[in-house]
Amino acid sequence: MININFFEKKKVNVLPYLMMAGFLLLLAALGAYFFLMREHYSEVETENIAWIESETDNVLLSRQMQSIDRLTEESIITQDILVGQRYPMVYVTEEIASQVANEEESVVSFQLTTPDQFIFTLENMSVDEGSELVNEMGDLAYVSRVNYLRLENQAQDSDNYILELTIDMSEERLREVVNSDDD
Repeated sequence: MININFFEKKKVNVLPYLMMAGFLLLLAALGAYFFLMREHYSEVETENIAWIESETDNVLLSRQMQSIDRLTEESIITQDILVGQRYPMVYVTEEIASQVANEEESVVSFQLTTPDQFIFTLENMSVDEGSELVNEMGDLAYVSRVNYLRLENQAQDSDNYILELTIDMSEERLREVVNSDDD
């Protein structure tokens, strides 16, 4: 016997189709997510590059300012070193010349022969003035020794002599005197 049933349909299992559809939807969502993220980060990278290019002048200016600041600091340090090691010539010439009476008329030359020695030439000086000058210069804190180098009569009938002195001094003591006067 043949059994034909026109009203009853055979049942189909839909679960595998539903799972396949869910998997494809999930796969499409992940694909869309990765595509959108790639586009977003490409746009962010493009914006960052544009910002860096627009700020290049500021970055260069900042680097130049840092370089100038570093050079300024080095210059200040170098200047302090040079000032500290500078020979206090102005102080020495003023101080020693001030020991001479009528210095504008008497002082002929003032020579630095070595860092610690000066040759001082005077004219129109009497012997008493010369010995008094030697004593006064010997009393200066930074002068270690004063010697007559030459005593020459300017004219046969006068008491005026050309006096040449060698003044030895201590550079360390001179720096101490100058630094204490600056304070």
